[in-house]
Amino acid sequence: RSLRLGAIASWSKPLSEERIAEVFAGIEEFAARRDRSILVVEDDEHERLGITELLADEGVHVVGVGSGREALDALKETRFDCAVLDLGLPDVSGIDLIDRIRSEGKSTTLPIVVYTGRGLTRREEQGLRRMGGSVIVKDAGSPDRLVQETTLFLHRNETSLPERKRRM
Repeated sequence: RSLRLGAIASWSKPLSEERIAEVFAGIEEFAARRDRSILVVEDDEHERLGITELLADEGVHVVGVGSGREALDALKETRFDCAVLDLGLPDVSGIDLIDRIRSEGKSTTLPIVVYTGRGLTRREEQGLRRMGGSVIVKDAGSPDRLVQETTLFLHRNETSLPERKRRM
C-alpha cells in the first residue's frame, strides 16, 4: 500500500542500525539525483514508442524494451526509478515477470505500473496490487493516468511538468 501511495520503499521492523543507515543513504541518493529513469516493457513497438514519447521529459530518461528477457537484462545494467509494464509479452507473462523483478537483485522495491489493454479478473487485479503495483487499463483517459502515476513514483512535482502533461 505504501508503494502505491508514492513511498520509495517500505520495510518491516525490526531493522538493524546498519540497515537503517543503508535505507537513509538510499533516500539521500534518490533525492540528490536530478534525473529519473523509467523502464517501459511493451511488446508492441508502436505502443512502446507512444508511451516513451508520452513519459519522456527533461530530466526523465525512458528506456523501452519488447520482452521480459530484455527487461531483466536492462534491470541488471541500469537503475530505474519506475517501470511501466504490459502483461502481454511474447516470452513470459507480465505477472511472472513482476514476480521475478520482485525476487531478484536490486529491483525488489521498483515501483511498477501495469499498463495493459487486457481485461483483468478481480483476482488478477488484487494480486497485482498486493505486489505493490498500480494497474491502469488502457482506454481514452489512460494516458493521463499513466503520467500521473509515473509522476508520483518519480517524486516529481506535477506543476513542473509541461502544460500538455498536467492533469486537466
